[in-house]
Amino acid sequence: MIISPLLVSLDVIPSVSSSTGMYLVIYSSGASSILYIIDRLLLLEYALGFGVASIIGTIIGIIITNLIVKKTGRQSFLVLILAILMFAAMVIIPIN
Repeated sequence: MIISPLLVSLDVIPSVSSSTGMYLVIYSSGASSILYIIDRLLLLEYALGFGVASIIGTIIGIIITNLIVKKTGRQSFLVLILAILMFAAMVIIPIN
């Protein structure tokens, strides 16, 4: 949540910033998943189901993002999406 806006503020292209942030999330979530598997706290059936759903959602998101960027010719909507997600997290985390 911090790296993407930081990269955007350093004049990195928003799509590169978003991709870099998601790339870093892969390592973090992978390490957490391995720890849960070692501790036998992860139900593999659910994990595989969510994994497949995430892959499908990612592909659909990439296609929609590319269509919007191609149609508008601007990548600024990615910054708006990042801002909305950060605001949502700011509201949801204290509630939770």
